[in-house]
Amino acid sequence: MTIEKQAVSLEDAVRICTQLYNEKKYDDCEKVANNILSHDQNNLDGKFFLALTCYENKNYEKSEEYALECLNSFPNNTNILFLLARLNKAKGHAKEAIEYYEKVINLDSSNVPAINNVANLYNEIGNNDKALQYFTFLEKNGLKEAYLFNNMCLIYKRVGLLNDAILNALKAIEIDPNSFEAHQNAALTYILLAKNKQAIFHLERAIEINPEYPDLYKELHDILRKTCDWEKRKIIGKKMDELRKQENEKNINAENADYKNDIMDEDYLEISREHTQKLVKSAIDIYPRFTIDEKRKSTKNKRLKIGYISSDIKDHPVAHLMRGVFKNHNENNVETFLYSFSPTDKSGYQNTIKGHVDNYIDINHLSNFDTAKKIHSDEIDILVDLNGHTGTTRLETLALKPAPVQVNYLGYIGTMGADFIDYIITDEVVTPTEAQKFYDEKFVYMPDCYQANDNDLEISEEEITKEYEGLPEDKFIFCSFNQTYKIEPLMFETWMNILKRVPNSVLWLYCGSINDDDTLAVENIRKEAVKRGISEERLFFAKSMAPISKHLKRTTLADLALDTRLYNGGTVTSQTLWAGVPVITVQGKVFQSRMASSILNAIGLEDMVTHSLKEYEELAVELALNKGKLKTVKSRLEKNKLSKPLFNTELFTSNLETAYRKMWENYCDGNEPKQIDLSAKQHSLPI
Repeated sequence: MTIEKQAVSLEDAVRICTQLYNEKKYDDCEKVANNILSHDQNNLDGKFFLALTCYENKNYEKSEEYALECLNSFPNNTNILFLLARLNKAKGHAKEAIEYYEKVINLDSSNVPAINNVANLYNEIGNNDKALQYFTFLEKNGLKEAYLFNNMCLIYKRVGLLNDAILNALKAIEIDPNSFEAHQNAALTYILLAKNKQAIFHLERAIEINPEYPDLYKELHDILRKTCDWEKRKIIGKKMDELRKQENEKNINAENADYKNDIMDEDYLEISREHTQKLVKSAIDIYPRFTIDEKRKSTKNKRLKIGYISSDIKDHPVAHLMRGVFKNHNENNVETFLYSFSPTDKSGYQNTIKGHVDNYIDINHLSNFDTAKKIHSDEIDILVDLNGHTGTTRLETLALKPAPVQVNYLGYIGTMGADFIDYIITDEVVTPTEAQKFYDEKFVYMPDCYQANDNDLEISEEEITKEYEGLPEDKFIFCSFNQTYKIEPLMFETWMNILKRVPNSVLWLYCGSINDDDTLAVENIRKEAVKRGISEERLFFAKSMAPISKHLKRTTLADLALDTRLYNGGTVTSQTLWAGVPVITVQGKVFQSRMASSILNAIGLEDMVTHSLKEYEELAVELALNKGKLKTVKSRLEKNKLSKPLFNTELFTSNLETAYRKMWENYCDGNEPKQIDLSAKQHSLPI
């Protein structure tokens, strides 16, 4: 369409451009806009429509060129500023996009699209406070859209305000009952609240709405594992297999990969890599990695600045294990920085640990980038991630490489599949040298055991009796306080065989939830026992108990602990031993299934490590029926607690500082990360 042929005025041509653009006829709109400029090369309306159409056609450079020309003439035009914000977002320049959106908002404080978009950007880069500020503004000003409450749910969940998160998810469902995102968000929040029945309800509803969305099946598959619903889990597993054939097979959360059924291979490494890349993409697309001043390489013998980053500085297994390390760090060797995004905790762990570290920095209200900037400005030499793929992570922070050496430790058992993490602290039992090819991190072998422990862990003096716990007084008590998701059919079958062969015995398990009204795991476990010929009266379930000193006290009521197979007890194993109860394990092939072997070796109970389920069953039965032999094992355990390295926190911390020093020396020498071996003995274990 030309202006001459139609005898159209410039004003009418602009109106035609508007109509064509609104009808999404971008090529026609561009032709009319070019025609306008052929008659008036400085016509700003023509330039603006060219900027718009170039944007829609993904010609971002040309679009920005026209938009900036328009902005020079009208610096306060909100439409131009809005387009420039969208352009920068499309180009991956979040910082610039935010600046343009905020200029729009300063000029028009009621511009809902700009407020919503900038809130989403702040949400993407992890600036929870800013995102929430803008989303809350929209809510207060009358916006009632499901996506708004979905976004607010995600933020509240991220910062640990789970009750607020669920309220917003339910608001989204009320507005749009068919929003699968809202049902998914509700389910994921209920999972964190340990309300499994509600979580399953919302996941199944989300699947009804969107039956071809793989992530829903993955989440349902995982929660069915937690609730020990093995039959339904088989059905969901088959559906997952079908969907994986239609998509990238490795598109799965590394944390929920079922530990590859005790097989470590390149596929699992690829799963971890792809999962990590998805998590950090928004950060690395927006921000460059930090650069480290090369002069720091000349400070090989300096006092090291060690940074720890964690969401679990609270009544949590990571804090239980690490408290002693924080306490025993040698201030002449290291200065400690703890970057915590843990919720406020009344257990006493948080305050105690605050007193043990040199610098405690609360990063709950810092974005991922601002956290990285803080770590970089603190000149941290070695940054230790205590989360990995567990809970709420700050992987985006680590992806920006704010510290020259970065380490994966304790929170996540396995490779992160991240090129920005240099080392994993481990030992030669859990990760034999043959396993290095399945890890992106280089192994740092500790001399005795990978696991830190706190030898100041108190066992309550409060009287906790079998009657108090509802246990029989005259039975042999097997226990396993591992989380229910670690129980699987083959292991459970072995446990039931043990109960059959030891008639005067019971099995004491963890109930699987902190909520008294959520008994799914208990119900399913009882059903599985009956199927295998064991009366449900022989199963007992321990509720969540705090503080940990009380749980340790009740653990002393057990006679013998039975470890899980594919995913061993880590913290649970060492705490059970600390309470004086021997543990039997079966050694597997990967880190997760060799943890208890490492722990038992480090306390001199190698004979409690078995290598098949048959051997495991025979040992459990023998110890239960031979009181003298069990008494001998318990006596040895009590003696070894004080003499063997597992609970020598001072020694472990000293060895850990030696490992840090070797990492730093290797960095200062200009080398790539390499295996560091502090182990006292050199040998290769079967994998």
